[in-house]
Amino acid sequence: MIPQSVKVYFYSQLQELFQNCDAVDAAMVSTLDGRLCAEKQRAECASERVSVMGSSLMALGDAIAKELAHGVCDIIISENANGLVLFNHINDDFVLICVSSSKKGLGSLLSWARNTAQKTAENMPKISIT
Repeated sequence: MIPQSVKVYFYSQLQELFQNCDAVDAAMVSTLDGRLCAEKQRAECASERVSVMGSSLMALGDAIAKELAHGVCDIIISENANGLVLFNHINDDFVLICVSSSKKGLGSLLSWARNTAQKTAENMPKISIT
């Protein structure tokens, strides 16, 4: 179980992401097994389902990177007809998922998502996931 204090920490990181990046419409932090920990949205998003699918996608990205001897998969970008979805490893246990309804903000979204994931990992309270 994820302690409430850690969920509050994740939410504060998502708040900061939203303050700095206009391109993000929804963002969430989930465990790598798909449990939603925190979310923030400007637009409706099926965050529970996206968390589960995002964890599967990150596992697939990790497997492909390992097979190709490319190390660990850091980021997966899904460019779609109606926007973008970015999946970033925060650490070995958590993933940051960012959704944008515009393709025009890829650079900004990528930069802020990467910075948010890195800052979240560096300052995250130590916990044990059970």
